[in-house]
Amino acid sequence: MHKERVICCCGNYRSGSTLIYMIASNLLKAAGCQNYELTKLHEQWMSSRKTNNDIFLYSYRDVRDVMASFCQKDKCDFNTFRDHSGFELHNVVEFIKFMIRYDENVRHYHDKNPDHFLILRYETEIMGKTYELVEKIRKFMLIPDNAWSAEIAEKLSFEKNKEFAVNLTELDQTTQLHPNHLKDGKIAKYKEVFKKEEIDQMNGDPTISNWLIKNGYKI
Repeated sequence: MHKERVICCCGNYRSGSTLIYMIASNLLKAAGCQNYELTKLHEQWMSSRKTNNDIFLYSYRDVRDVMASFCQKDKCDFNTFRDHSGFELHNVVEFIKFMIRYDENVRHYHDKNPDHFLILRYETEIMGKTYELVEKIRKFMLIPDNAWSAEIAEKLSFEKNKEFAVNLTELDQTTQLHPNHLKDGKIAKYKEVFKKEEIDQMNGDPTISNWLIKNGYKI
C-alpha cells in the first residue's frame, strides 16, 4: 500500500457505497496499513481535490431503484421526495438527472485515469456478493493477503448490517451507517414502489432513458 494515499469511496446514493467503505476500512485495519486517508463522498466528489496518487471505489445502480430505495428509507413517494436532509423537496426526474451528471463526471475522470478506479455495479457485483466484493476491493488496493476476506465478508453481511442499523439513533461514524439505513436491497424495486405513470415519467426523459440503455438497464 502506497503511503499517504487517499482512498475515496465515491458511489452514487443507495448503491452500496457504505458497504464498500466498511470493507475497505476493515481490510486496511486487518492488514495494518497506515498513512492513508479513507473517505466517503457522493456528489461532493466532483468538487473535491484529487491527486495522481488517489484511488477511487465507485458504485452505481439503476437510478430508478436509487429513488425507490430513497423513498422506502425516508417514507416518502414520487411527489413528496426529499433528500437525506429531510428539508428540501425535489422533483424525482430532476434529481435522477443530477445523479446522472455525477455518474458521467466520474466516468469521464475514469477514462483519463482508468488504473485509479474500481467501478462496481450494484446488481451484479455488490448485492449478495459480499465475499467476492471483499476480494475485488482487496486486490484493487494491492493488499496481498486474503486471510481476512472470509471473516470480513461474514461480519459485513447484508443481514448483520441491517440489524445493526435498525438499532441506531444517529449516524455511526465508524461504519457510516445511518438509522434504518438498509431496507431489502431488492433489484427492480422501483416497479413496486412507483406507479406506472411515474415510471413512464422517468423512462420518458431522454437523459434518463439514454443512461439506462447505455448501462444495460431495461426500460
